[in-house]
Amino acid sequence: MTLTKEDLNAIAGLLEVQKVELQKGIDERFTEQDARLDERFAEQDAKLEEKFAEQDAKLDERFAEQDIRFEGKFNAQKTEFMEMLRKTENSILEEVDRVQEIGERNMKKLEEKIDEMRAYYRINRSDTEERMLLMEMVLKIKEEIEEIKKKIA
Repeated sequence: MTLTKEDLNAIAGLLEVQKVELQKGIDERFTEQDARLDERFAEQDAKLEEKFAEQDAKLDERFAEQDIRFEGKFNAQKTEFMEMLRKTENSILEEVDRVQEIGERNMKKLEEKIDEMRAYYRINRSDTEERMLLMEMVLKIKEEIEEIKKKIA
């Protein structure tokens, strides 16, 4: 069997038509596969978005819980610190009161000693003045005795 040029052209035409049809089929399959892949990717993106949203919500919830715990611990430490500060302040105030009382007692003792010194000074000055007066009197009497001796002699 021999094929003519026309037969070959007809076969070539048929092959070309089949090739075009095959190419159309392949293109359709690729388009369908591409559409299915796009659909699956869209589904996966939606699922991932949903999972990310869930994880984000869980993280927000955990952060909120941590904030509450942290705030509770912070408030407890703040209360403890304030209590320690109050105790320290009271200790300091008690010590200041004690020192002030000691100072006041010492001041009273000093005032008493100063009063004693003043009294002693007054007494001593009075004694000194009396001695001076006595000395003057003794000197006057001595002079008078000398005058009387001169008159007698």
